Amino acid sequence: MFCQLTQRPLPQTTIMLPDIDALEASLLNTSGTVKLDVRFRTLFTLKGIAALSEEKRLRVIDIISRALNDDSALLKHELAYVLGQIKDTRALPRLEQVLSDEKEHAMVRHEAAEAMGAISSPSVLPVLQKYLHDDDASIRETCHLAIHKIELDMMPCLYMSLWQKYRILNAEER
Repeated sequence: MFCQLTQRPLPQTTIMLPDIDALEASLLNTSGTVKLDVRFRTLFTLKGIAALSEEKRLRVIDIISRALNDDSALLKHELAYVLGQIKDTRALPRLEQVLSDEKEHAMVRHEAAEAMGAISSPSVLPVLQKYLHDDDASIRETCHLAIHKIELDMMPCLYMSLWQKYRILNAEER
């Protein structure tokens, strides 16, 4: 690689990635020896690592999914948010569990529904539809918005499918 200003080669640098095992231990630490703000930074570091490879993404999803057993509703809210940001359908079963757990804090359940919408897989529509009648208004409204987002995301696929059928029919008429 070359510097655009000097047209000289850039110096070789080595990027040190954080140890994922240490990050896992930090995020899953419930003893109180790791402060909540450190665990939050750990979570967002893991989010960045998830973008590096398929293997790392799967590992991060597993770590975050296990962290959803924590006692802190605030942390669990952020955990669900990050799973939505990773946008990997392999996180959906855990998010469905969180949404379905009526003993869970409404803020966490709401964020699980929002994350499901962010991942935008039509496979979760029946689950989201089930909670359109939840006792908590924030969950009902979030499920409604998530369903709407998934349906909107499906529109280009539907449009392309109809366009292809139209072109095939037009070609047959000629």
